[in-house]
Amino acid sequence: MTLVQLIKHLRVSILDDTGGTSVLWEDLAEDDVEAAQLRWSNEELTTYINEAVNRACRASFLIKKAETDFDIAVTAGTAIYQLDTRIIRVKSVELASKGKPLFPTEYEELMGIQNWRVRASTPEMYIIDESDKQITLYPIPVIDDTLHLIYYRLPLVSLDWGSNSNDVEMPEEYQIDMLDYAAHMAYLKDEANTFDPQRSEYYRQKFTTNFTDTSVYGELRRKRSKGRTVRYRDIF
Repeated sequence: MTLVQLIKHLRVSILDDTGGTSVLWEDLAEDDVEAAQLRWSNEELTTYINEAVNRACRASFLIKKAETDFDIAVTAGTAIYQLDTRIIRVKSVELASKGKPLFPTEYEELMGIQNWRVRASTPEMYIIDESDKQITLYPIPVIDDTLHLIYYRLPLVSLDWGSNSNDVEMPEEYQIDMLDYAAHMAYLKDEANTFDPQRSEYYRQKFTTNFTDTSVYGELRRKRSKGRTVRYRDIF
């Protein structure tokens, strides 16, 4: 769906905010909202939808990719590399020269290996640093190489009302339910005719029911991955 289609659904079917008689809300600038008897501008709703998309992707890992744009160039003698901030979770890491996935591990699991901090060879394992969004290779690589990643990520570009015909980068089957979080945010707007904590909480709970690891969508994702033995680490 496009952004304007999502905002139409949000206005008509959820917020009941289409303005006075014969109001063409799609054509209104932000300064015209009050005169048109609208409670939220298109720009505000776009902001809420952007946050809802990101929340849904973080909660239920909706965008899984292996784009080469996210490959990491490995330099001999360097073990630590930065991950793109849009990556939510790394599912698999492959060293190009090795041709098969590396194994995820933790620093604590390496402590029993003598001189593990300075050991150099072909990397066999990787560690994800959740706080700094970094990946550490072990052993330290001895040749220049490339890391290929399979990962879950956020959309590459945020939605913009100025380009409201653009499609939303997430599977379409999740897009309508995702709008519950946009409604949650809309009812927190601090004005007399918009602030409604009870409705806000109602839509937040609806969203949480659908978009968690234990939700229907989380279960669908698990079924799609069932039988695959690749281990992964989380990034928060």
